[in-house]
Amino acid sequence: MSYRTGAYVVDRRRDQVARVMGHNGHFLLLRPPRGGIEWDCPPEWARLASQAELRAAGITSRGTERPEKTTP
Repeated sequence: MSYRTGAYVVDRRRDQVARVMGHNGHFLLLRPPRGGIEWDCPPEWARLASQAELRAAGITSRGTERPEKTTP
């Protein structure tokens, strides 16, 4: 399966929610929701993230990332 840029998926090898940033040949380029270092993932090891997984990762229903809460 092919995933579009901007989609949120779970890399099943890491059990981690990530955003598809693009493609590198056959591989997906993934990045953690709040930013960080991209990594390659074979598409067969990715699946679309569920709504519960998106909420747990701090992603709103509109697909935007909520800012992290800071304590005063």
